[in-house]
Amino acid sequence: SDSSPVSAWGISLLVLGVFFWAFRSGKLALKQKETLLLFLSILGILWTFIHSGRANSHYLIQLYPPLLVLLATAIGSRLAPVVQRYRWAVLGILLLLPVESYKEYVDVLKYRGERGTFFNGEGFSVPAYLTERNLPTHNILFTGYHIGYWVLDEYPPVKAATHPSNLCREEMFPYYNAPRLTAMDELKHLMEVVQPPIVVTRHERRIFDKAKARENAYMDSIITAQYQLEDVVDKAAIFLRRKP
Repeated sequence: SDSSPVSAWGISLLVLGVFFWAFRSGKLALKQKETLLLFLSILGILWTFIHSGRANSHYLIQLYPPLLVLLATAIGSRLAPVVQRYRWAVLGILLLLPVESYKEYVDVLKYRGERGTFFNGEGFSVPAYLTERNLPTHNILFTGYHIGYWVLDEYPPVKAATHPSNLCREEMFPYYNAPRLTAMDELKHLMEVVQPPIVVTRHERRIFDKAKARENAYMDSIITAQYQLEDVVDKAAIFLRRKP
C-alpha cells in the first residue's frame, strides 16, 4: 500500500495530546454539550485517518473547523488582554493569514477574463475540449483530473477508477465487492477488456505513485502501444485509442 500510517498516527496523537492538556488543566470541560459534540467530531475524523492509514494535507480541511473552535475556547481567555492591547497588529496578521486564498481569487478572476468562466482547472478544461470536438467520452478513463467524469456526466469505466489511485489500493477492493483481487488484474481488465476510447493523464508525470513500478510500467506500455497523443490541454495529456 502507498498509505502513510505514520503520518496518520502522528497527527492523531499530537491532537489528542493537546486535548489531554486542555482537559487536564481545566481549559475545556466535557460536561459542556457543545465541547463534547465538537470533541466527538474530532475523534471521528482522527479515526478515519487511522483507519484509512492516510492523513493527506487536503484531508485536514475537515479537522480544522472543530479543532480551531475548541483551541480558541481553551486559550481565548489568556489571549484576550494581548489581543486588546495589540488589536491593530492582530488585525493585520489576520488579514495576512489567508494570503494564499487572495492569490487563488486573483487567479480565478484572471481565468474568467481569459476564458469566460469561473470554473477552472483541467477537470473543466479537458471536458470542454472533448465536448467541443465531439470526441467519444463513454468509458473514458481519467488517471488525473477525475472531476471530469461528473462534468461530462459519465461513469468511471470501472468502480475502482472513481478515484485514480484506488486502482492500486487492493486493500479497498473487498469494500465494494470488486470482482478482481489485484491491481494488475484490474488494470488488465480495464485496458484490455473495457478498452477506454480516451485516457487522460497528467502530462509528463507518472500515472501512479512511484512505489507502483509494475503498474506504472504496464500503463506506460499499453498507452504507448495502443494510444496516440491527441493534445495537451493545460497540464493534461489526452490520448486517443488507435483504430484497429
